[in-house]
Amino acid sequence: DLSSRHIDASVNNTYQVTINNLPGGRHAIVCLYKPADGLQPEFQDTIDVTQVNHQCVATFNIPANTLSTGIMYVTATSFDMMPFMDEILISPGCTKNNNAETILVNTTYPAGNPVFKDRDVIVKAGATLTIYGEVYFVPNARIIVEPGARLVVDGGTISASCEELWQGIEVWGNATLSQAPASNQGWVKMINGALIENAKIGVATYRKDGQIINYNYTGGIVQAYNTTFRNCSHGVMFYPYENRNLFGSIYGNISGFGNCTFEVNNNYTGTDTIKNIVSLDQVRGVDFGACKFVNNYTSAIADSITGIYSYNSGFGVYSLCNSNVIPCDDTTHSEFSGLKYGIKAISSGVLKYIKI
Repeated sequence: DLSSRHIDASVNNTYQVTINNLPGGRHAIVCLYKPADGLQPEFQDTIDVTQVNHQCVATFNIPANTLSTGIMYVTATSFDMMPFMDEILISPGCTKNNNAETILVNTTYPAGNPVFKDRDVIVKAGATLTIYGEVYFVPNARIIVEPGARLVVDGGTISASCEELWQGIEVWGNATLSQAPASNQGWVKMINGALIENAKIGVATYRKDGQIINYNYTGGIVQAYNTTFRNCSHGVMFYPYENRNLFGSIYGNISGFGNCTFEVNNNYTGTDTIKNIVSLDQVRGVDFGACKFVNNYTSAIADSITGIYSYNSGFGVYSLCNSNVIPCDDTTHSEFSGLKYGIKAISSGVLKYIKI
């Protein structure tokens, strides 16, 4: 067991690695190691610990400002024990700066060294932020995608830089305008193994000022394919919106999810009880194709999770065909596991269709 999966490099740290269920008299070798560009490691410390009551605890003292940002590795070995190895994220700090970063032109965060953000990032109308690499946010920091702006996560990762959850992505829309053209709304697209994790809300289609939700900003577009939402208190939340054309006719929301995984496991670091992985509030047309909703978290705060919670909404849950053969000979089904309810749909009498 690791005392944390994150280390704040700006403060003194006491870091512990615990090994359970070792036989009497056995000892273990535990090492923390952070590589550097040169021949010598940036940080390395090894402790030989002996079990007490079938448990070994290695305690490392790491002074402030001795580590650079990035990944540190922990290894543990003992006789007749499978070697253990894991990663620890080293962040530059965990305090939010209230001065937001504004994206005015097309901007790319490339793969390679991780990027750490200590403030909100606001993508303005006409600009696209594309993330190929890893981006980490301090607690309560968020990405805001304004109407007419785009966020593309192409194989990238957006996660928390500290033990506390980051806020997540807010995709702002215009509740009175159609989603055609898409430039009327904020647009988030996640593809090619994108990962959104450790957020209070992975993606939400609203504008939130403090604790106040502004319902004039719903209608944002969320499209995800081959994407994972992991260990978020809430994966995705859609707020009330009807996609109407100029003549008032209603069309389905163009948001959708294909081959996505929504997962909660024992690495969840939030304190909020997890209730719904996806919430649909008074929308229609949001489809889920070959998606997995999985709860592998053994804590009591995750024992009553619903995969898709719907209120006065229409949506679809489908299988996807992976071949051109008719009838299909290679199908990927949607899956729900470890949940109290796979789908829970409530209506106050509004007629909207659910297709499963």
